Amino acid sequence: MADFNVFWSNDIEEDDVIVSYGTDANAQNFGLVHPSVNSFYEQYIVPIANNPRGFVFKGSTYIKLLIPRVGGGFDHLVFGSENDMVINHAEQRLDTGISFQAGRDYYIYLCYKPPLGDQRTAQAVLVISLNSTFPQGYDADTSRKIGGFHTLCVGVGTIAGHPLSGFNSSDILPTSFWDLRHRPSCQPEGMVYIRELDFWADIYLQSGSLINTRSFFGGTVTKSQSYSQHLEDLFTVGKTALYDEEFSCAAEGSNQRTNIQGSADPITTGGKVDTAGRRMISNYGLEDCAGAYWQWLSGWSFGSNQTAAWVADGNKGQIYQVNALLAGGSWSNGTLCGSRARHASNSRLHVDTTYGCRGRARSRGSR
Repeated sequence: MADFNVFWSNDIEEDDVIVSYGTDANAQNFGLVHPSVNSFYEQYIVPIANNPRGFVFKGSTYIKLLIPRVGGGFDHLVFGSENDMVINHAEQRLDTGISFQAGRDYYIYLCYKPPLGDQRTAQAVLVISLNSTFPQGYDADTSRKIGGFHTLCVGVGTIAGHPLSGFNSSDILPTSFWDLRHRPSCQPEGMVYIRELDFWADIYLQSGSLINTRSFFGGTVTKSQSYSQHLEDLFTVGKTALYDEEFSCAAEGSNQRTNIQGSADPITTGGKVDTAGRRMISNYGLEDCAGAYWQWLSGWSFGSNQTAAWVADGNKGQIYQVNALLAGGSWSNGTLCGSRARHASNSRLHVDTTYGCRGRARSRGSR
């Protein structure tokens, strides 16, 4: 006995008409077999060149909304466009306010508009919101979160050869766009995509701990923790620390051979300048990579000051002669700092006020 009967088929004997077996051939039933997201492109929300306040919704992209039906069940409605939809003035689509705020995460929603008056079909619109659940004027039944982005916390100014040169506060970071197909394996807030090595990196140094671990502008930097404590914080929210080569790549374009202006503990994340008055920002939009805090890297290393005896790592085992690698340089290291600066002389249990960490995640792909 078969477990399933054919639900939908292209029946050659019926003049190539799409037919449904056991049900009516209508839009609702077609929606049942349509994927949740169907796009020709791996990333369907992309930046516009030379326009940091807009984006493009790529053509040949179709997204399903499930609208609750009176009496139970859902109507499967598929919306999309054959051609690129260019949104030049994205702020006009905000649910509240008239302009983007600096250093914030915004969400893009596909929102259902039922037919009105003489209209015969439902429509959908793109709405942008700071609200991570649903935008104002809609609810969880009439909206679907389909993407998002992060805005620059502080203007970059002019930096010769830097891809973010001339960007202003509240502009959209081009590498921060994510959607249902192109996104990190963890929550996407405060992250950018590093295309060369196919991973996502936190824009900001770690703030908070355990389930409250975050990457956000103005957060208090989590420091004076061991490597192991940082890694436990990060994996609690689905992240790890960057690897050596990943840090070099993600930190490229940052200030080199300088530390933070004032040569003092910056305390909080983002928006800083170095001793030459240059913004401390990488090509991808990562803040404070070099000259703010040494940052623990994933893995282990050897150095001249290895742990010389068995030492307890909390109550979760002991380590012997295992160091961890640090990168970037701190607020007092001057010309030692940079995207390739490394320090390997301390045990992974060492705690210092100049040591912090930054998260990364793999790409998730569509679900």
